Amino acid sequence: MYNPFETINSRLSNIESLLLDLKHGNEPIAIADKSHFTKREAASELSCSVPMIDKLIQQGRLDKVKVGAKVLIPREGIERILNNKKGANYAK
Repeated sequence: MYNPFETINSRLSNIESLLLDLKHGNEPIAIADKSHFTKREAASELSCSVPMIDKLIQQGRLDKVKVGAKVLIPREGIERILNNKKGANYAK
């Protein structure tokens, strides 16, 4: 029979492990396995707003790829911002 407490315990253990890694700087921050993100997805990965993504693109700190009317953000740009001082001061 399904025990929801086992799922909760497993998830809490994963969260605890991630927080300890962030606290001690053991690993670079990992993001979803995608090559390109929408502006909304990029904002979610960077914990910022979509207008901030627009500002980063305008400043040349984040690359964009236009596919028709859609704007996509390459994974490398997001990783660069996240791993640059763990995302600190990305919006200078």
